[in-house]
Amino acid sequence: MVNNMRRRTTEEYTRPAVCRVSTVTSFLTLFGLVALAIVVKNNIPSPDQRHHPRDFRAASLPASEPLTNVQNDTIKGHQQLSWIDRALSNEDIRIARGQAMAMYMNRSVNPCDDFYAYACGNWETYHPIPDDAGSFDTFEKLRNELIAALVELLDQPESDNDGEAIIKVKKLYKSCMNTSAIEERGDAPLMSLLSLLGDWPIITSEWNATDFDFMKLAADLRLFNNDALFSLFVGPDGMNSNISVLQLDQPTLGLPSRDYFLTDMHKSALNAYKLAINEVGTLMGGEEHTIEKDTNDIIQFERQLANIIKPLEDRRNISGLYEKMNLDTLIEEFPGLNFKFYFDNILSQNISYENITIVLHAYDYLIGLERLLEKSPKRTVANYMLWRFVWYRISNLDNRFGNLRQNLYQVLYGRRTSPPRWKSCVAFVDANMGMALGALFVKNYFPESSKNDTMDLIEEIRNSFGNLLKETDWLDEITKEEAKSKLSAIQPLVGYPDYILEDDRLADDYFALDILEDEYFINVLKFLRGAFEAEISRVNQPVDKEQWNIVPATVNAYYSRQRNQILLPAGILQPPFYHQGLPRALNYGGIGVIIGHEITHGFDDQGRQFDAEGNLRQWWGQESLIQFKEKAQCIIDQYGNYTIDQIWQNINGINTQGENIADNGGIKIAFRAYETWVKENPEEAMNEVLPGLEDLSPFQLFFLNFAQMSCGSMRPEMAMSKIKSAVHSPGKFRVLGSLQNLEEFSKAYGCRICDKMSPPKRCTVW
Repeated sequence: MVNNMRRRTTEEYTRPAVCRVSTVTSFLTLFGLVALAIVVKNNIPSPDQRHHPRDFRAASLPASEPLTNVQNDTIKGHQQLSWIDRALSNEDIRIARGQAMAMYMNRSVNPCDDFYAYACGNWETYHPIPDDAGSFDTFEKLRNELIAALVELLDQPESDNDGEAIIKVKKLYKSCMNTSAIEERGDAPLMSLLSLLGDWPIITSEWNATDFDFMKLAADLRLFNNDALFSLFVGPDGMNSNISVLQLDQPTLGLPSRDYFLTDMHKSALNAYKLAINEVGTLMGGEEHTIEKDTNDIIQFERQLANIIKPLEDRRNISGLYEKMNLDTLIEEFPGLNFKFYFDNILSQNISYENITIVLHAYDYLIGLERLLEKSPKRTVANYMLWRFVWYRISNLDNRFGNLRQNLYQVLYGRRTSPPRWKSCVAFVDANMGMALGALFVKNYFPESSKNDTMDLIEEIRNSFGNLLKETDWLDEITKEEAKSKLSAIQPLVGYPDYILEDDRLADDYFALDILEDEYFINVLKFLRGAFEAEISRVNQPVDKEQWNIVPATVNAYYSRQRNQILLPAGILQPPFYHQGLPRALNYGGIGVIIGHEITHGFDDQGRQFDAEGNLRQWWGQESLIQFKEKAQCIIDQYGNYTIDQIWQNINGINTQGENIADNGGIKIAFRAYETWVKENPEEAMNEVLPGLEDLSPFQLFFLNFAQMSCGSMRPEMAMSKIKSAVHSPGKFRVLGSLQNLEEFSKAYGCRICDKMSPPKRCTVW
């Protein structure tokens, strides 16, 4: 993972840092939270994270939606997962996969005209978007099946075979599912917390601005792992990835992108957002005339924040954003922000600020923020900061607030209903005790042989990229050697960290964690506080580059620039991406392409800025860099000309270039690796046949499985959200764009130069 990531990642829970006492600490003491000392050697993400590594498939909802978007499943007992049933034979797996692939295809479409329509034309017939989702695709389908499997495990009564960590993870799930206790308490837990934070003016009849200090509130909110005015996190230093340092960036906003506040195109979404503030304030006891004015002021303030936030397309140059200084310098350069008071309240005592460095990724934003706060009323600032905190926390309250959240999400993403409680609770448990939950999943559904097989596949695809580098004629020799060195240094982490299968070692991760089955809100605060304390304790500490920063039951894959590491968790090593019983063509066209995609991220427009050690360094020769930028511009222009018909908007070719480069490189090196396997294993290659699709050659099966990984559909509201905030192109164009650029695809399907899938001009970076 990288420091300039979209979602913050907590690298480890450790014993709590010694923080200065505040009224919030008094609240924590009252509820027994200060004693929390969650020791976690691995990364367990918090619900409010924002920064995350380059992933193959981003989550369906942006950071403002903390819950997993899952399919509404009406089958009693959730869902039985035949594909992960160890009793199934390899032949059964092949038959089932062949039937599914054939069902999704539309054979009436010429594959050389529109391969996505050919491969996925009937997908939506069998998988319409569920009511509780704004989109639905292959990744969401697998995620639903995995969640259903996890629920089956969590619902099982505690047994003598359960280790201490497993007992705690089941208790945490029960606390989330304890709706009677949650409904009975209503908003009381949050109201108590707000009173100790200085009260939320919008619901307080007599709020006194005299004693309000926005930096004090910012520090108090940070204790609960929340930010509003800026984003503070701890991660590897861009120039020295072996050391973790404080980092400061611009914040996220309450809507998917800054455009939602700045253009009339999104007026309906902004009105729904305004209504959400109004309704939450009303539900929590505010007075109508006060709420109306305060809501307007909050919107106006956030619009001004959006104005000073730099758009995503202007943040691709990570080196250009990097600015390092010590805390003393930061304090001197921004006197209006009073960073001394802020860090006095969140850092350990007796620390010399001369010895603490911080990396800024948004220097100009801080200048604008200082000016904005100087002219903004204290009441407005307090209202906005606490609104952002309240919006996250009402997801942990009774169902009245869940309905309010759903109203906004329907406008933003087209989601018609909220997910069932059990799905949301699995997402919560996975976000906070993901290693324990992952241990349950791995023990029941993930064979060790899959881990070993995937490691072998990684090496094959690494070699394939190495051969591609040798053939590349636009790189000078010095740059090429640097690229080879970086490729060789990529560290793969597959499946899960071994220690989670040892009950005693896993228990150590949560040794001081006390889960209360009837205190869900307090449990949430414990994890938020634990995430903050773990993060802040890593300041100036060495980076463990072998540490897992995601949890095993994750349906995604990642590349970390600053660790030069690819991660393939157990959750994604399932059909349709991978299974030992499937033809190799499908595995290379599935997980093989994903591996290739992640490797290529090390050499995309942002990954190329980091060297083999994960440090920002200019290792490119001038002419090679010019060539790279020209090739990347071809990709930008190609994808920027694709139009999403539902909303008549073009893809943002700049924001999506990194993922598009990775898609193009990933499928090329995976296909070449498969070609090599076929040549080296001619007898086995003769059996590369899938029941139900016997008429397709192994190479055609490779491309078909690749395309079907991106089958899916989305509602117009979700499409608009994605086009404004996502770094991935929609699935249709991930397929069309990469295959139009690949000559090997045209050969496999016999496409002619005049066909749409075989254009005369192709864009190629790698």
